[in-house]
Parts: sequence; structure tokens; C-alpha cells
Amino acid sequence: MVKANLFITSGATALLVGALPAYAGDTYAGVTIGVAMPDSFDLDPVLNLDPDTSLLYGGFVGTSIASILRAEVEITHTSPTADCTGKCASAEFDVAALTLLGNAWLDIPIGTTLSPYIGGGAGFGRTSVDDGVSGKESGWGFAYQLGGGVRWSPPTSNVALDLGYRYKSTNMDAADSPYVFADTDFTAHVFQASLSVGF
Repeated sequence: MVKANLFITSGATALLVGALPAYAGDTYAGVTIGVAMPDSFDLDPVLNLDPDTSLLYGGFVGTSIASILRAEVEITHTSPTADCTGKCASAEFDVAALTLLGNAWLDIPIGTTLSPYIGGGAGFGRTSVDDGVSGKESGWGFAYQLGGGVRWSPPTSNVALDLGYRYKSTNMDAADSPYVFADTDFTAHVFQASLSVGF
């Protein structure tokens, strides 16, 4: 199932990237920085991880495909430390999540330089867990996000500032890790700021 999801989302991302040159006048690229607040999750019946709040950063490229619709390809990374409870090999684990997503954002016109938006994306991500004793285990899985925010773009400038919220989720496949007794998800609430430049 995970391989099928990877195939579908990889194809969708490739199609999106291929479509970008057709809308070069409305194409933009930017960087993102934010704060990720991950949810706790179980690795096995007697081992639970509670990740700390951590920095999230990344970049994106996008284009307008309609007057109120934007499409993006985005990559982000976060790497929190996590307190372990239960029968742990170590009291603290290092966790990292890298995601590559194809996004669609619906802008809500309100007649000002501010544009609220909602949307989400899907793709794949790589999650790793390192207890500092047994070594690092990592694997790819299906990933998605939902969110929204406000985008500010002055009419005389090609620069835009975005303040937004994202709910991100990356599947951790049991087949990829000796820790995970069943499929589980690394999820996080993200508050972020993005700066983009049109070209």
C-alpha cells in the first residue's frame, strides 16, 4: 500500500513540476521557517516517545494555475529530540522527519493585499528514529498536510509574505523499523512564516 502511495504521489509531483514553465509569469519560489509541535506516539506496546517542540525549515516552488488557485512543490525538515517512557534503551531519542509534498492552495479574494487561503498536499516523507544505543532506523512513507493562512502581497512588488498553520503527518511503516510494532504516524502542528519571490 505504501509503495502504491509513493508511486501515485511521485507521479503527481512530476506532473506538477512539468507544468510550472507554462505559467512562468506567475511562478514563485520561497523559503519557510516555523515551529513544529509534534504529537507523542508509540513505537511498541511498552515504549512511547514524546517529542519536544522543534524548528522546521524548508523551501518551495509554485505557480498560479487559476486566478484563485496555486500549486506548489514543497520540501520541509524537522528534527526534534524526544523523551522516552517505558522500556527504553535510552531516556532520549532523536527523531527526524523530511517531507516532499505537492500542494494546492485556494486563495480567498477579499479585495485587499491580504489573501486568506486554505488547502493541503500529499506526497511522501522519510522518518528516522535514533536511540543513541541501537543506532538509527529510518524509512519512507506516505505523508500529507492540511492547513491555511494569510498571504500578503503588495500590488507593486513581486514579494509575498505568508503566515500559516499546517497539520503534517508522515507514516512510519512497521516493515522499515524494528521499533514499530504496527504502522504509526509522526504528526505535528506547525506554525510557520514563508517569504516568496515571483519571477
